[in-house]
Amino acid sequence: MSSPRPRSPQPREPGATEQSEDVRLPVNGFDILDKVLTLPVTTWHYKTDPPGVCHLGPMAQDWKAAFNLGDDDTMIWCVDANGVTIVSIQALHRLITDLQTANARLQSQLADLTTRLDSITGRGGGVGR
Repeated sequence: MSSPRPRSPQPREPGATEQSEDVRLPVNGFDILDKVLTLPVTTWHYKTDPPGVCHLGPMAQDWKAAFNLGDDDTMIWCVDANGVTIVSIQALHRLITDLQTANARLQSQLADLTTRLDSITGRGGGVGR
């Protein structure tokens, strides 16, 4: 008889609510994103998995070292993985928004400079002519 699988959290865990939270501290999404970017991610399988079963993700010890979430370094709780994922997505969205704003400003400056150059040279016709 094979040994049971290691304990893993169910996909549905209770989330935090106003009534269940003890302390709420702000999180810097960019700091979390930096940690995600350096977190080793590999494929692996439990010793008790049937042949051909493979999983993808970080090792619990690396997760604990990076984020110090959960109560030990033998498992990654779904609620923590969800939180890290959500705050990372929020940080990426802010980065994308900032880049889009900078790009729009640069496009506007380029159009301005092209118009000025065309008026000085008497060419007209815009960029690339």
